[in-house]
Amino acid sequence: MKRDRPSVLFVMTTMGRAGAERALLNLLETFPEGEFDLFLFALFPHGELFQELPRRVTVLNRKVSGVSPLSWHGRFLLGAQLLRAACRSGALRRALGFYASLRRGAHPLPRGTALEKAMRRLLADGALPPGRAFDCAVAYLEGPATWYTAEKVRASRKAAFVHVEYGKAGYRRALDEGAYGSFGRVYCVSREVRESFLHAYPEYAGKTELCYNTLGRARILRLAREEEAFPALWSGFRILTVGRLHPMKGCDIAVEAARLLREQGRRFCWVVLGEGPERARLTRQIRRSGLQDMFLLPGARQNPYPWFRAADLYVCASRYEGKSLVVEEAQLLGCPVVTLPCTGVEEQVEDGVSGLIVSGSAPELAAAIASLMDDAQRRAAFGRRAAEKPLPPDEGSDRLRAFLKG
Repeated sequence: MKRDRPSVLFVMTTMGRAGAERALLNLLETFPEGEFDLFLFALFPHGELFQELPRRVTVLNRKVSGVSPLSWHGRFLLGAQLLRAACRSGALRRALGFYASLRRGAHPLPRGTALEKAMRRLLADGALPPGRAFDCAVAYLEGPATWYTAEKVRASRKAAFVHVEYGKAGYRRALDEGAYGSFGRVYCVSREVRESFLHAYPEYAGKTELCYNTLGRARILRLAREEEAFPALWSGFRILTVGRLHPMKGCDIAVEAARLLREQGRRFCWVVLGEGPERARLTRQIRRSGLQDMFLLPGARQNPYPWFRAADLYVCASRYEGKSLVVEEAQLLGCPVVTLPCTGVEEQVEDGVSGLIVSGSAPELAAAIASLMDDAQRRAAFGRRAAEKPLPPDEGSDRLRAFLKG
C-alpha cells in the first residue's frame, strides 16, 4: 500500500566537505517537515557532512563515517572499495574498456582524467542496488550517482542534477551509456552548465531546467560570527581561497600569481582552505617560489565563514566549475571577489561592479589583485555591492519539489 507522503531517494557519490554536498544539505533543509519521506544513499559512504544531515533524512548505507574522502585514510578506504568492486563479475573489465575508449577517438581525454572517470564507473558498477523501490529518485551529482540512479534504483520518477561544465569535466556520452534517458528532469545549476550539457545532449532540451544552488543564508551569517580566523595569523593584507586542492580549482595558477605579487615587493597572506590530491605538488611549488610564509595551506575547515568575514579579498582561480557556491558565500559575507572566467561566474559577479573577472593567466590575476590591494575604497564598494546583491531565484527548487510530488 502506497504511503501518503512520497518517498524520495537522493543519491550522492560521497558526503565530503565540497560545494555540491553542501548545496544538497541546504536544499534538504528547505523541504517542509512531513512533505516527503527523505532518504540518502552515498556510493562511497564517508564524509564530514554526514553529521550535518537534517534528522528527518534516513541514510540507507549500513555504515557511514566522517572520514574525509580527500584524506589519506579516505583515499585508502576508496581504494579498498574499488578493489572489492573490481572483484565483482565483469566490473573491472568494463572499467578498463571505458578507460581505453576515453583515450581514443576525436577528443581523447588525458591519461589521468580518463583513469579517474573509469574508476568512477567502477564505483557505480560495484555498488549494490537499494533493497526497496521509491516514488522518486534524485541523482544529485553527475557521474557515478547518475549512472547508479539510472541503472540500479527503482523509482516511478527520476531527476538528475548537473553541477559542472559537462565536456570540460571529462564526461562523454559513451561513459553515460544512455543514463539520462531514464530521467524525467535534468536540473543544471547555471545557464552555462545547461548549455554545456545540451551541447552533448541536444535531444533533452525539453526536460532540462535551471535549478540554482540553495545558499543557506541564515546559517552562513550565524557561523561567520562564531570565531576569529586570520587575525591570529596575519595583520596585513588577507587573501582567501576555499576549495579542494585539485587541478580544476587552479591553485597552481594562484601560487604563480602570488609569486608575481611577492616579486613586486607586496606583503600579503594568501590562505587556501581545502584538502586534496594536489597538496604535495602545491607545497613544492610554494617552496620553490619562496612563499612559505605568504601562501598557506592549513587544510579544510568545518566552519570557513569567519575566514571570509576577516578576508580583504576572495580569489577564485578555478579552471572550470558549474556555479561556484563558495563565490556566492563570499559575496554574502561582503568579500570583494577576483575570479577567473570559469563556468557560471558571470551570473554571480558583475565585472567592475561587485568584483573583477580576469582572463585565465597568472599575470592578469596578479595585476587584478594588486589593483585592489592599492584601492581600499574600490574594494569596500565591491564588497558592499556583493553583499547587497539579490540571492539567486529559488523557483528551481520549487519546481523540483512539484516534480517529486508528481
